[in-house]
Amino acid sequence: MKQLIQSELSRLVMRRRTAIILIISLLAFIFIAFFNSTFGVGFYDPFVTANLDSLNFTPFILRDYHFYLVLILCPLLVVETFNRERYSGEYRMVMIRPYSRVQLYVAKILTLAIVMGVFSIILWMMANIFAQLMLPKVMNTSFFESQTLYTSTEAILFSLKFYIVEYVILISVMGVISLISLLLPNTILAFLGSVFVLCLVGFGMPVFEFLVSSTRSIFDLLLGMGSSGNVILYVLVILGIGIGGSYALFRRNDYLS
Repeated sequence: MKQLIQSELSRLVMRRRTAIILIISLLAFIFIAFFNSTFGVGFYDPFVTANLDSLNFTPFILRDYHFYLVLILCPLLVVETFNRERYSGEYRMVMIRPYSRVQLYVAKILTLAIVMGVFSIILWMMANIFAQLMLPKVMNTSFFESQTLYTSTEAILFSLKFYIVEYVILISVMGVISLISLLLPNTILAFLGSVFVLCLVGFGMPVFEFLVSSTRSIFDLLLGMGSSGNVILYVLVILGIGIGGSYALFRRNDYLS
């Protein structure tokens, strides 16, 4: 199983397309970080804001960047993993190895989780470095409730938890995209279909708003604001539907013909 995961990782990461996608994604993050630091204001929603500084800057970047992650990066990575090899016929060489469909599927999901996990850590580190270089330096900070102050250590830990929750949301998003990718084997249709479904559900159903705009939901969860516990439930629902449905399709699909 370890060798299978290593094989999946090497095939995904070493492709030129994947490298270009990840580099562009990092450049987009830097651009959004610079743009946000120029204005110096972070948004919980259009009516509740916070003045940005070196300690509270990191979570607020995701308000704009999450949209890119969900509608550009995640679909591209999942389509690259589930569709392109099948469409080109490359995956036949993998399917003839002595592994079960369960192992093959788990390897693909774990590969996506590892790549997105490493990428999320890099984003968190870049955001903290950028904040220290570009934002006003402070000894303590607040997010929205001015009476609640965070020390530098507390603020860093808060931002780390923020990115961990964001990572879990992205995993659930990739589960949904994998389901759509297996329903639509054509790479272009799978990408467009994923964007359409995520926008339809995220904008059309308020309880799933975190799919397209996650920062308010994550702040609610970590600060205990609103119906924060529901976010976990809805993420688990999305994750269960995506992973369960895509696994069922993966077992049924014929990759050898």
